[in-house]
Amino acid sequence: MAVCMLILGGGYAQVTTPNNQPFGTDNFVGWDNTVTTEPLMIKHEANQPIDLFTNDIHRFRLLPDATYVVNPNLPAKLADGWALLCPDVAGFLSLGAPGPFSLLHLADGQNAFMSSDREWMNIGITFTGNRDMGYIGQKAYGMDRTDMVFHWSDDPGEAAADRARFLFTSGYNASAPTGATSAEGLEGMRLFVEDDDNINVGIGDWFAANFNDPTITEPEERLDVVDGRVRIRQLPTELAADSLDKFVVVDPDGVLGWRNVPPGTLGCEWDQYGGANNLRTAWPGAAAGCPDEDSHVGIGTSPVLGKLTILETASVPSAGEHGIHLTMEADDDSNYGLTIRLDNKPGHASNLSNGIDVLSNNAAGTTKGTRSRAYMASGLVATGDVMGVEAIGSIYGTVRNVMATRSTVDIQSSGSLTHDAFGVYSTVTNLATDSSSARYLYGVYGQVSGPFDQEQRAIYGRSNTCTDCWAGYFQGKVKITGK
Repeated sequence: MAVCMLILGGGYAQVTTPNNQPFGTDNFVGWDNTVTTEPLMIKHEANQPIDLFTNDIHRFRLLPDATYVVNPNLPAKLADGWALLCPDVAGFLSLGAPGPFSLLHLADGQNAFMSSDREWMNIGITFTGNRDMGYIGQKAYGMDRTDMVFHWSDDPGEAAADRARFLFTSGYNASAPTGATSAEGLEGMRLFVEDDDNINVGIGDWFAANFNDPTITEPEERLDVVDGRVRIRQLPTELAADSLDKFVVVDPDGVLGWRNVPPGTLGCEWDQYGGANNLRTAWPGAAAGCPDEDSHVGIGTSPVLGKLTILETASVPSAGEHGIHLTMEADDDSNYGLTIRLDNKPGHASNLSNGIDVLSNNAAGTTKGTRSRAYMASGLVATGDVMGVEAIGSIYGTVRNVMATRSTVDIQSSGSLTHDAFGVYSTVTNLATDSSSARYLYGVYGQVSGPFDQEQRAIYGRSNTCTDCWAGYFQGKVKITGK
């Protein structure tokens, strides 16, 4: 309907019909004489929209109140005072749109799939362009219960084509392919719709990442950090979660996962057994691909030469530092600081089995292959013996010789001995103030006991046949009872 305006002396333009008949004094453009502040007003009370044109093209429409259907699958909406701003309002409406979709609707004039609209998209701004739709505004879900919503959409079946992105730009640099000065801008985050049920959040500049590596396209996990690191500045202050039995792991692609603390479904490097906090590794019966009885454990070294290999290479070792340090507070009658058992597999014979093989290499000072010390603390009274070393050789089969202790001094041709060599050196020192209860002091004590009528030697000495070689040599008196 064509509309004309007649400028009157009252400060407003009277809205008239094509034949210059006024619609009424309530319809005008200008200043209302009844209002002392005289605001600029466009007043139309004929229950018709107000339209604006430029270049004879319909650009803007403001509705009085209207009820119509936007999404054909939902009830009608009450468009009360809603506005549509568009390069061609008439062209947009001719494509099937009934009017603005929300309180303010910005449209490019092309068709928008109205099935993306929802009933709650009312108090906000709707964007339709390039055949897609977005909405920013309120979403009410009850009395005084309102969410602020950032929404975007796509055509059915094309969810993965459109993303929500957060971009920052500064001064333009035509030679910058990425970043804040580039034509694209600096991307801080994107939301990627993987399918109708999943949205992945990507942190970082995904555009720049794809520019440098075309294989990087979209966030592939629920949270995907394309560059940079993740930092937690404050960890929980609650007590340690000792009762939890899962821990976080990272795969070679940087994807986080979790595993059970052993024993778990994988049961691999470590196993918790015995119904308590006992840990073991490299045990028989481990799952495939896990450390088993054929695997070794190394601490500070590679390769691992034994079942357990330890290497200490401290540049400045502290005084008294130990490769292995064991302190055991026992509360039982029978305790062992270290137990070593060496068994040959059934059907496998070995010419030499060493329970302990100690090699000590010292550049200067005293070198001790093995040092053993047993002591009683001051104030304690021993009910049994105190032995620095106890050696027991037990046999249950037939062997050639059995030796509880064997001592060998091997002076190599490259060695040079400036003093004596001792196969066995034994010293007994008595500094006790009261030794009246002591029976005897023995530097070496030998005893042989057996039921057989055969030759037995408590102490056996053998020497080469040289001028000054002695199988037995004593400084001091010698007492022999018997033959």
